Amino acid sequence: MNLFKISIRPTSFFHTPLRSDIIWGHICWAIFRLKEELELKDFLDKYKKGNFPIVVSDVFPEGYLPAPKYPGIIRYFSETKVDIDLKELKKAKYIPVSIYEKLKESFEAFLEGLKIYFSNDEDKISSCFLNFDEWHCSINRLTGIVEEGMLFSKECMVAREEVKPIVYVKTLFDKSYIEEIFKFIGENGYGADASVGRGRFEFDISDATLPESKKPNSFIALSHGFESLSEFKRCFYDVEVKFGKVGNNISKNPFKRPVVNFKPGSLFILKENSEPKAAYGRIKDSVHSSIDFVHECSLLFPFFVRWQDG
Repeated sequence: MNLFKISIRPTSFFHTPLRSDIIWGHICWAIFRLKEELELKDFLDKYKKGNFPIVVSDVFPEGYLPAPKYPGIIRYFSETKVDIDLKELKKAKYIPVSIYEKLKESFEAFLEGLKIYFSNDEDKISSCFLNFDEWHCSINRLTGIVEEGMLFSKECMVAREEVKPIVYVKTLFDKSYIEEIFKFIGENGYGADASVGRGRFEFDISDATLPESKKPNSFIALSHGFESLSEFKRCFYDVEVKFGKVGNNISKNPFKRPVVNFKPGSLFILKENSEPKAAYGRIKDSVHSSIDFVHECSLLFPFFVRWQDG
């Protein structure tokens, strides 16, 4: 499969986080608008047959990947009494790709890289965006007049100047196809309030590589998704319950059924002699009470590593 890196340059505020399942939903809408309904149906059928035409990651700062959700790291540094801030290590959302490069050498080199990184006093990157409240006035729909004292706020996100948001795309399609899809999304807007100019972005697309092991026994999730725990030897994860919505006013009831997802950084130890897959999980249907064509992306984007558990 091809692996591409999408470098996002926001040109407006965002109201919706850039994350794998929502990006995938926008990809489906783009295929529907740019191609035709039959091509979208064929696209979705491929997933049902066990193929993965497009697997997309969450957004990360360029040069960083999600920190592994592995409690043994905290235990190791606590027992060895290394002079690092364990609270900062525990809450870390991202670590540099260069530290994962060391994992290809040995697990000890990886731990040494973590020790050096968390021993310095520099601020650690925790997000690609800054959040703030955008205030609005309520309007009486009968009179068309602003109501006195009736203010409400919406959470907005603006890109940090010092951080470049990155999304990885693993796909069977070529670069020009993916470029066309993301151009449509960027021009028409991503997420909430796209109709009033929110969620606009420009982007660059390039070939990408990840520092994966040649003989992996585990993977770290780069996306939100779900797979049965029985598929793995051991798992270390954070979970969320997502209450998703449908877009484009296709239903009076915008809410999907709730789904459980593992968060990026979750670590999955593969069973013995288990062959690595392009993705784990599936595309779920029947996620809306009245619309049968609504789907939910619960695919885990695997970043394969050789992990020392224990």
